[in-house]
Amino acid sequence: RCEESCQNPACTCADRTFPFWTAPSSILESARERECSDLYNMEKVKRTSVCKMNIQGVTGHLPNSKNDIPLNINVSYMCPKTCGVRKECLCTDSTGTIETPSRFHPKRECSWARDWSAKKLEDFCDESKEPHFARACAITCGISTCAGHESTHSIYLYGNQTKRAISTSCRQIKNSNSTEYMDFMCPQMDYTKNVYTYELCPVTCKAYIPSQVPSDQPSKLKSEHPSKL
Repeated sequence: RCEESCQNPACTCADRTFPFWTAPSSILESARERECSDLYNMEKVKRTSVCKMNIQGVTGHLPNSKNDIPLNINVSYMCPKTCGVRKECLCTDSTGTIETPSRFHPKRECSWARDWSAKKLEDFCDESKEPHFARACAITCGISTCAGHESTHSIYLYGNQTKRAISTSCRQIKNSNSTEYMDFMCPQMDYTKNVYTYELCPVTCKAYIPSQVPSDQPSKLKSEHPSKL
């Protein structure tokens, strides 16, 4: 019941970093070795098709009694973030660095976009230009598929008085039935993602969403990222 804390591989949203083999999809396409990173450079229709393919084997990680890799799995199991079949994997902002090889700075973080202009954000959130960034920063980019999705992950906040880190979740806020608790939690920012709680819990914290689009607001945190593209 504590999949996140225990880092259960079946529940994590991290793409597997090792290669795997997909079964033949047709007479014209034989079995082939792939990696999750390969999917980012595919057109959306092609990627969706590949994510549904069955996996014939996992290089160096075949199912055995010592791991939890099921016998019958498809690509979306291996690449939950890239495929985005599970909304809890797609509809979140990555906290790590993201590859942007065609830009001045070849690596970015979702949180950097909080101070960008609307034009620059639109450019980076265009999946045809920056597929890695657009899918890794779904909340910041405002992906329509994620509209109304309540995060199932823990939310990490700083306490106003104690200055100590505290954690909560959309479900915990919803089940609190406390206006005081919601008043404190919903307007706060998750310091691991630089994303507001009302963005992670758009239904539970609907009353706290400001009229101005959150991504157009200046960040509450000090910006230390480069400004060049």
